[in-house]
Amino acid sequence: MDNRELNEAVRAWLLLGLWALVIAFLTLIPGDEIPQFGFKNMDKVIHLLEFFALGFLMLDAFLKLQLDVNIGILLIFTIVLGSAYAGIGEWAQTFIPGRMPDKYDLLSDLLGLNLGAFMYLRGVRN
Repeated sequence: MDNRELNEAVRAWLLLGLWALVIAFLTLIPGDEIPQFGFKNMDKVIHLLEFFALGFLMLDAFLKLQLDVNIGILLIFTIVLGSAYAGIGEWAQTFIPGRMPDKYDLLSDLLGLNLGAFMYLRGVRN
């Protein structure tokens, strides 16, 4: 890996870390401080978009490491790690006033994560 590739990998991991922090911040906002806007169940769309970006950025970061590993393994690792992050986020809401875990939020997270990772793969192959 040359300097340019190393810089790209570092940027990818920093961006992923920053995005993971944004998701954590949004997950830990107390229920009475969440702004109400949009339509009913808009939060499901937001969950999907947050984790779409996470799946996209996570697979990008793994691939930029140029590991000698099959891309399918990196895809599985992205989905497993991202799913664990989503599950921990939902579980953590049990400790936040006015928040509670929601299986449909988790489902939206997982759908977004998978879509983001697969869309990244589609873009890489085209």
